[in-house]
Amino acid sequence: MLLFAQALYASEQMVEISVEISEINENKRKELGIEWPSSISVEENNIPAIIESGAFLRKTNFSAALKVLEDKGASKVLSKPKLITKSSTSASFMVGGEFPIVTNGLGTSSVKWKKYGIIMNITPTVLNNNKIDITIDTELSRIDNSINVANYPVITTRQASSHVQIKNGQTIILAGLLETSKDKCIKGIPLLCDIPLLGALFRTTKYIDKQTNVLIFVTPNLIKNE
Repeated sequence: MLLFAQALYASEQMVEISVEISEINENKRKELGIEWPSSISVEENNIPAIIESGAFLRKTNFSAALKVLEDKGASKVLSKPKLITKSSTSASFMVGGEFPIVTNGLGTSSVKWKKYGIIMNITPTVLNNNKIDITIDTELSRIDNSINVANYPVITTRQASSHVQIKNGQTIILAGLLETSKDKCIKGIPLLCDIPLLGALFRTTKYIDKQTNVLIFVTPNLIKNE
């Protein structure tokens, strides 16, 4: 009877999920010589790391590294949503936009809207031992204007999925959502490089590989029943 009551309580438990998504310019991070603490490595495809709410030292190391990168313009927070859901019920959110794709038929045309941005689905399941079984599915998509198909840009997509059991108040960090793009860099002699036609003689153009990494911090907290 007691086990049944505990299971019923867990199934009705509400969970608040705090999420913070930061994008890191890996080129600038390496130039600054900043390394991630502990086992977080951007070379891996997807690393879940867990930080307990009482592990202040490790949290401080992450916060300090992110603060330096933000001050140097190498990091920015993309979103900081808070979600509330019931145990075993999925919570989702999207940060981004949509762009139209026009399709033409016989004398008719229609518009389809394609979503892009950050899409997350998080499902926490409260266990009897006050732990939380959590599944996280993440998709990051962006418009790539450098490639066109039928005059429409291509959407590049990065995905990650994690399934772990953690204690109430612990933080999961997902790393490794890497994206490489090419940045156009133009250097030249001031004024002379702006001269029409002849300016090309006084400037150089090169493309630099730019690598970005997304860190996702997820912290579930049980909501106390009144």
